[in-house]
Amino acid sequence: LHEACGVTDWKQDTGVESVFDLDTNYRNVPAIVNFCNYQFKSHMKYVGEIQNQQKPLFIARPSELKRIITLKHPHIIVKNRDAFEQLCLEAQIPAEEFEYLDLNASKETEEKNHCYSIFAAKGLEFSSVLVYAKNMTNNQKIVASTRAMENLYYYE
Repeated sequence: LHEACGVTDWKQDTGVESVFDLDTNYRNVPAIVNFCNYQFKSHMKYVGEIQNQQKPLFIARPSELKRIITLKHPHIIVKNRDAFEQLCLEAQIPAEEFEYLDLNASKETEEKNHCYSIFAAKGLEFSSVLVYAKNMTNNQKIVASTRAMENLYYYE
């Protein structure tokens, strides 16, 4: 929980007397945490040393976006269905080649590229993730980026 959820006085609002800040990220490789700290002004600590081969890759052009999706097959995270459709147009990949998963989807079912809404991806972990960050808030960008355990590709 964080202050944005509406709790301002923990003891009064919840009856909890002791509050501990959880400021260390144990989930992601240090390069991804460092990326979030620098790019989105988060303040997470990380465990270990940053390895150059694990640094996130910024995708600069739609043609590069298409190449990463086609060759690497990362799990893709977008803000919502509108962003998914925009991704398909920019990458010039038909929507039928993806399985779009939002809060109404039960689970991954097909051998297609999986594309999650940010809300459906929350709490999940994937080895390789492409974040299509257009129209996401900073917090959504952090959540989307930290779904990547090893490889992060970022496009905005």
